[in-house]
Formats: sequence, C-alpha cells, structure tokens
Amino acid sequence: MTFEEIQKIIEQMLAVQRELQNGQEQLQERQEQLQERQEKLQEGQEEFKERQEKLQAAQERHERILDRHERVLERQERILDGLISYSFRSESAQFDLEEQLAALQRRVNRIENQADGS
Repeated sequence: MTFEEIQKIIEQMLAVQRELQNGQEQLQERQEQLQERQEKLQEGQEEFKERQEKLQAAQERHERILDRHERVLERQERILDGLISYSFRSESAQFDLEEQLAALQRRVNRIENQADGS
C-alpha cells in the first residue's frame, strides 16, 4: 500500500468518525430537547391537576351553597303557605264578624222599632 492510499483511507476513516460524532451530537441535542419537552409536559400536567382540584373544590362549594339555598327556599315556601292559610282564615273570621255585626245591627234596629211602636 502506498502512502497516498493509506492517507486516503485515514481521511475516509476521519470523515466517517466526524459523521458519527456529528450524528451523536445531533442525537444528544434531540435527547435534550425531548427531555425539556417531557419536563414541560410534566409541569403542564401538574398545573392541570392543581386546576382540576381547585375546580372540584369550587364545584363542591357551589353544590353546598345550592343546597343551602334550596333549604332556604323550601322554608320560605312553608312560611308563605302558612301566611296564605292564616290570611284566608283571618278573612273568613272577618266575614263572620261582619255578618254577626250586621245581624246585631238588625236586631238593634228591630228593638228600636218595637220600642218606638209601643
């Protein structure tokens, strides 16, 4: 083998070595990028989980508030029903009193008429 042939083989070997080194550097860069993406994804998942937990807590608070409002509304309905019932009874009693008063007034008038006629 001549010197030129050996030199050419060495140059080819160096070229292959440079290509391998470049390929390894690119692979390492890609692995680093992938690692960064995985870290960002994990951070995003943690943020999502925190938001989900906050949302669930807010929903539970909202449900408790709705339950409280529902109980208040039911109580108000019972009170209103009682007031309406009382109002009807009161009006009925008032009509009875007015009828009794009218009857009493008629009796007084009759007695006065009898007294005037005698």
